Order: sequence, then C-alpha cells, then structure tokens
Amino acid sequence: PESRFDKTVDLFGHATMIASTRDGKAGVSLCTAIAKTFPPAVSDATHFISWSWRYSVKKFIRTLQEYCRVHALNRRDVYVWICFVCNNQFDWLSAGGQDGVNAFGSMLTHIGRVVCVVDNYVAKDAVYFKRLWPVFEVFTACTKKVPIDLALMEDAKDQLIGATLIEAGDAIVVDVMSAQATDPSDEKRIKEMIADESGAATRTNDTVKELFVTMIAKLLLSNDWKALREAKGQKDAAEAAKRADEWREALAQGVKQELEAQEAKRKEEERLVAEAKRKE
Repeated sequence: PESRFDKTVDLFGHATMIASTRDGKAGVSLCTAIAKTFPPAVSDATHFISWSWRYSVKKFIRTLQEYCRVHALNRRDVYVWICFVCNNQFDWLSAGGQDGVNAFGSMLTHIGRVVCVVDNYVAKDAVYFKRLWPVFEVFTACTKKVPIDLALMEDAKDQLIGATLIEAGDAIVVDVMSAQATDPSDEKRIKEMIADESGAATRTNDTVKELFVTMIAKLLLSNDWKALREAKGQKDAAEAAKRADEWREALAQGVKQELEAQEAKRKEEERLVAEAKRKE
C-alpha cells in the first residue's frame, strides 16, 4: 500500500512513516524511505560493509568511492548494506529488540562479500578495533569463508605509506574481549560465543589479525599502492625542494639585511667622525 513519509529523520536513523500497516507500528528504515522517494538508489546489496557508527560520514563515503575506483567497479552497480541505513531502528530499539547476532550472520552470508572500512590500522588509534561488532563481523566472515576486502580511510593510507609490512603488522593488535558494543546484551552474548576455555578469545584475535596483516601485505604489493608511494615520493621531493628554496631565500634575505645593517652602521660611524672633526 501507498505510504507517506514526513521529512524528519531522528538521531537513530529511522524515517517516521505515517499510516504504516507494518504490524500497526510507525517507522521504517532509511533504506525503505529512500526506496520510496528514489527507487533506483535501492536494490539487492552487493557488499556488506563492516564499519563503525563513530566514523566521519564524509571520510566514510570517500573511502567507499575510492574502494570502487581501486576495484574498477561502477558505483551505479554497487549497493552496500550498512546497518545504520538498512536496519529499522524502531524495531531494534523497541522492547525485546531484534536478534542482531543471528540477523547479521544470515545477511552477511546472503550478500557474499564484506568490505572492512578501517579508520586506522594502528590499534591504539583505531576506532574499528575498539568496537566489538566490526571485529566479530570479520571473524564470522572468515569462518564462513565469505570474501573480505580492505578499504582504508585516507588518514590510515597516509600513515601506512611510510611504514614497512613488519611495522604495520606489529601495529595491528586485536583484543576482542576488550572491545565494546553499544548494547550490553549484544556484547555479553558475542563474547560468550567467542571465548575459549580460558575465557580469552585467542582464536578470534589471531584469525582477525592474520586476515588484516594479509590484506595490508596485499595492499602494499599492489600496483595502485606503488603508484601512491611514487606520487608521495614526488610530492615529498617537491616539498623538500620548496623548503630548500624558501630556506635559501630566507638566508639570502637575512644576509642582505645584515649587510644593509652593517652598511648603515658604517655610514653612521663616518657621520659621527665627520661631525666630531667639524666641532674641533
């Protein structure tokens, strides 16, 4: 049936739907609202996005655009499953909520490809590795043998250009038992599922770290990354040359000022001597 949407979107990402017949409740996902107003923008998902709600939206979108460029994908043919947009937040936040663990697992395998949008590969600076859901998503994809791609944000790429594989590998630290989820019940259930007999999650940590080290290595060996390094090298060389020119200019300016000061001092001394002679 035809449904009408108002223009407001609340902080949880749902669009209010008026006269909804869905279980007699109001509210739909943003995805449903977008499909109603702009149908070509919504279709069966081709990529499951593993990410964090704490990301900058602008950087997040730029990273997905760059992912499409690197993988030679037409953006019009790529449909991403993003929990914030695709889940009906009314259902998830209502009493009883949804079984997120089972729901996401079936969605992940149905879509068949995961893209990890990572803000930083250095664990101490990364949001990604501090959040439980992204790490659990990656581990689940590994165990279900779902293909996984890496999409690094701009800041992480800039940092990685100057690092070796050993340095990058050492910087990746996965400790899933210290990661957090927004919903305490989700966090408790997930950690109970992945904990080993000792109460740790060694298998999960090792699996996720090994995957990311492998993806980083693949990235560092790619032609696209070599081009980035060369471009950065050329940029660094140009900046170094510019700094050298500025230094030489500043030095020359300093020398000029010093010579002018010495000349002015000499003339002043000559003036004082001449004045003294006149008084004699």
